[in-house]
Amino acid sequence: MNLRKLILLFSISSVVIYALKFVKEGTLIHLYIWNMQLFFFCTFLIAMRINQIGLSRPAKQFHIFYFTSMIIRFFLALLFMFFVILHTKNQIVVFICDFMVMYLLYTWFEIYFLIHNLRADLKKSNASD
Repeated sequence: MNLRKLILLFSISSVVIYALKFVKEGTLIHLYIWNMQLFFFCTFLIAMRINQIGLSRPAKQFHIFYFTSMIIRFFLALLFMFFVILHTKNQIVVFICDFMVMYLLYTWFEIYFLIHNLRADLKKSNASD
């Protein structure tokens, strides 16, 4: 996975969030949306680093690293959501909806580029055979 592509995703989603804030401030976008954006960016960096370590190891060990990064990100997401829900009393449903959209967006992005990298590795290994 490429850091440039992650920054591109971060930038595009930030522009969309900024535009939606003007359209529907209280109904679509929670006040903590920027905290969510930064949280997902940081957790994705951690997961990306773990996956890069796994890609540098033998192929039989990659699934261990991928599932480790997925579990770490999932539990960090649960902790973040639990903490915010306990400390905020307004618009909890909007927060949960925004959180799930951001979680699915970053997860989709990770899976898409992981498959893209693995497809390139598969083509290289087939060409060398």
